[in-house]
Amino acid sequence: MGAIIAQSQKETRMPPMTRAVAALALALVVPPLEAGPWSVTTQDRDRPASETYHWVLPVNHSGVNVATLHPNDCYVVQRAEGVAFFGTPSPTLLELQRQLRFPVAHLVGQPGDQPECALGACVRVEELTAAIERELTQLGSTRLLRPVAHRPSPLDDWYGGAYTDVGSSTPVSFTNAPQQRMVFQHLRTTRRESCYQAKEPSMLSVHVRDQGDHRDRTGVYRGFAYVEHHHPFITGDTIAD
Repeated sequence: MGAIIAQSQKETRMPPMTRAVAALALALVVPPLEAGPWSVTTQDRDRPASETYHWVLPVNHSGVNVATLHPNDCYVVQRAEGVAFFGTPSPTLLELQRQLRFPVAHLVGQPGDQPECALGACVRVEELTAAIERELTQLGSTRLLRPVAHRPSPLDDWYGGAYTDVGSSTPVSFTNAPQQRMVFQHLRTTRRESCYQAKEPSMLSVHVRDQGDHRDRTGVYRGFAYVEHHHPFITGDTIAD
């Protein structure tokens, strides 16, 4: 497929995605390279297939683990949706939030450039999300609403939106480390058909950015993450301890 070349922002060219294997039901309610001909090399055949993960993060939780990365694996948040409310929730909001239960990530089938999750649990999450967002519209315009791709600034006390972490020393606290990137950066990178490279073995996770003490956040951030593997399959026999 061609060598992955790091850009100044440590990005790499991301080729069209392949179909990932559908798996795992949710535990919720219920470089620039020129396009051209290429040949499959032995190295390409030895690599695991690219994967697309669906992640769902109810914002009353701090984060969700998405996928294990190896050095030089290429990753990016391909799509992200959702809004969070950092104010005092109504009883209705609290009840809807309670029904979302836990953060989760799982593999999904990859039919094309627009990944979807058709599992029953995913559909239920979308129903709850729609109900939460209808409730939030009753609040009108408020500075306490933050979409998932919000770009924090001093004007909003640097909170709101989501970010990824791939092995920083403080994954649940955004410190602008090289291993941390806001979702809005990922989406911009995806539009350029690029992705980021992992530098060491790590867990790709997604977190809510909250510099304050917003214990009653309501809403849900969710999206799809693409992982392209650049390590060979590990083969061998399993032996007992």
